[in-house]
Amino acid sequence: MASVRYDALSQGRPPAQEVPTSIGVYMFEYDQAIVQALLNDDDEFQYLYNRHDLLKEKVRKADRGVLALNGQTLAEMKKEKLHTKDRMAAKINDYRRDHATA
Repeated sequence: MASVRYDALSQGRPPAQEVPTSIGVYMFEYDQAIVQALLNDDDEFQYLYNRHDLLKEKVRKADRGVLALNGQTLAEMKKEKLHTKDRMAAKINDYRRDHATA
């Protein structure tokens, strides 16, 4: 199954069957149905997802030496990436709470 790269400039949506990141690792692998619902219905979640993906790729390139960044910039990027993932996790938890069956 081929993965498609989505970044902050992308206007497309991932296929319903998968929610890939740029390097093929699935974020929130146990919550794929919720992630897909949020990507389809929540513009902020879609922005966060795309932003995290973009930051992840830049950090990966910097770690490999392909992208030149100073240590402070790389550290700030890693913090933003983590903060973005935390915000996505909070949205997933909110969705789970709001859609829980009684």
